[in-house]
Amino acid sequence: MVSSVSLAALPERIRSGTLGIGDIFVTGSETAGLSRRCRRPPAKPSGAHLATCSRAASRLRSFRETDRLELAAPFGSGGKRVPSDSTWDIVSRVIRERRSNLNVDKERVIADSIVDDLIDLAIWAPNHYRTNPFRVVVITGAARERVGHVAANAVAAQGANEAGVERQRSQFLRAPVVLAVASAHNEDPVKEIENRYAVSAGIENLLIGAAARGLAGAWRSGAAMIDPNVAGPVKDALGLAASDTIIGYVYLGYPIDAAGVRPAPTAQVTRLNA
Repeated sequence: MVSSVSLAALPERIRSGTLGIGDIFVTGSETAGLSRRCRRPPAKPSGAHLATCSRAASRLRSFRETDRLELAAPFGSGGKRVPSDSTWDIVSRVIRERRSNLNVDKERVIADSIVDDLIDLAIWAPNHYRTNPFRVVVITGAARERVGHVAANAVAAQGANEAGVERQRSQFLRAPVVLAVASAHNEDPVKEIENRYAVSAGIENLLIGAAARGLAGAWRSGAAMIDPNVAGPVKDALGLAASDTIIGYVYLGYPIDAAGVRPAPTAQVTRLNA
């Protein structure tokens, strides 16, 4: 059974232990902690305990059009949890309306806590062997220019023309936050490729989360990912291992304008039932 509680009333409900049963629809390390620690708080919760629970709850505001927090029994708990129609509506709408968009405010800072939440969503992607292959480098401020210089020097050494060099030099300045997302190397060839698939799925999680937070995002590749003569020096500058594989660079920022209209995608779907 799905119930709801006003976020404004949540601290008092936590204190009294009457928050109710169930878990929170939004995932993530801190919100998951809210369901474990705050639904059944100690008899005399400490100030730190209450602060942690209230902070986690407040982070859910942007996922709802109102200030109501929806609760239900956890997914996967013996098949007892049935997501509400509103959950489907919210998730499907964010996925369908997400667009790649680099038309962002380059000066507006994104809070570290938001970036951390998005990375947390990424690492919850399916990971067959539970190898935890995610390697993420958050590039902000002057580091964007420094990494761009490394990429520019690398392509110049490969004989790139002036325009190509300048493109590499300025690419990391297109957004206030750039995430270099890489997959850790695994000696097992099957795990190696599955690691890359997991990290790719994680990037999609991250982009969906960014859209839900009102951020624009774009997943990019380029020479700094594909060309080993460029990716090598860039990985070194980022502190990644030479054996790590960069899966993409994710640009994040607050949008200035909406992205263009995207034609409805299609897929070839085959059903076999016998």
